[in-house]
Amino acid sequence: MIVDDNLDLQALYKQCLTHDGYKVQIASNGKEALAFLQISKVPPCLIILDLMMPVMNGWDFLKECEQDPMLLKIPIVVCSAVTEKQPANVKFIKKPLDRKTLLAIAEQHCKKIS
Repeated sequence: MIVDDNLDLQALYKQCLTHDGYKVQIASNGKEALAFLQISKVPPCLIILDLMMPVMNGWDFLKECEQDPMLLKIPIVVCSAVTEKQPANVKFIKKPLDRKTLLAIAEQHCKKIS
């Protein structure tokens, strides 16, 4: 799952991952991602999360995940241009995320669809 308000990055990450055989869900902010996760029967194998978003930012999304035992099981990789203060207990990668790194992260956590 990609949680980022930047439409260009959403499209780029999704294209890269689907081309390599992964199924991708997109959310434009933390609130939208939480709504999807609450109704999803199968949680995503990975969440790539931006920090600076409208409606619900990545910081607040992480706080919500800490309160839900099911969401705590999902690996989260923060990908943000904000580097001054990085969240604890999650992997952090500075934007922009290149194709090679994106695919390496996906391969580490996810299975490709047939």
